Amino acid sequence: MKKLNLICGLLIGFLILTSCSSNDNDERENDALIIGTWNGKTTSDGEIPENDIITFNSNNTATFICRSFCIEYNGIESSVDGTWELNKNILSLFWDENDVEHITVSEITKYTLTLKTITPNGKEYIEYYEKEI
Repeated sequence: MKKLNLICGLLIGFLILTSCSSNDNDERENDALIIGTWNGKTTSDGEIPENDIITFNSNNTATFICRSFCIEYNGIESSVDGTWELNKNILSLFWDENDVEHITVSEITKYTLTLKTITPNGKEYIEYYEKEI
């Protein structure tokens, strides 16, 4: 009976360890996939053509270049530098101490990135990006 309990305990411990390491690998994989320059293609509302650019660097710095919205409303392109952190599917962008965004990564592959945010009025807003090669 003691032998059976030992085997069951070892099996449960093995299952717990392997399931945790799989999640860790997925998170590291997503971190590696997000690194690079992403060109905006479309948005869910289609109102503003999406041609913004965001670059994620391996040292967790980021640069966002605002083109479409900024040119349309301000007459000039603008950019902002900050840092990024990806925790599971939540992308946190820290532009400064007062400007922090938490965005859901709906999909990430080697060449596509889909980001989802909820606007202050509760509307879902989706941005589609392609990786610059």
